Amino acid sequence: MNTSNYHILYFPRPRMGCKGFNVEFTMEFARFARDQKINIGGLEARAQEAVSTLMRLPPRSPMLGFDGGLLWKIELPGANAPGMSLEQYWEEKEEAEYTPHNIDNAEQAATLLCIMTQYINSIEYAIPEKQE
Repeated sequence: MNTSNYHILYFPRPRMGCKGFNVEFTMEFARFARDQKINIGGLEARAQEAVSTLMRLPPRSPMLGFDGGLLWKIELPGANAPGMSLEQYWEEKEEAEYTPHNIDNAEQAATLLCIMTQYINSIEYAIPEKQE
């Protein structure tokens, strides 16, 4: 795999009523991720820590959805269920793209970024050439 398996694109202004960022994976990276056996419990624990630290909420776990090792949904606790999800029909496109929804403030965006980067790192470390 190449060195740019993903891109994080920040929105400096609200877009369609939503603050935050997009994350794009190459198809090769997304398919590789789906085939991995990742430590979902560890990722959920770090996500819960991010929620309590960055959003200043009592410890509550965000909802994480997986297809094998491929993360397809993050939903944070809160009134409007802010989160990110993998676009439908991603396998028919050139890139797998995660889009934000209902992100109202910087704390929610930072929490999602923390969870997403933890997830990306867990997949990146599984790439054979990164282990050499």
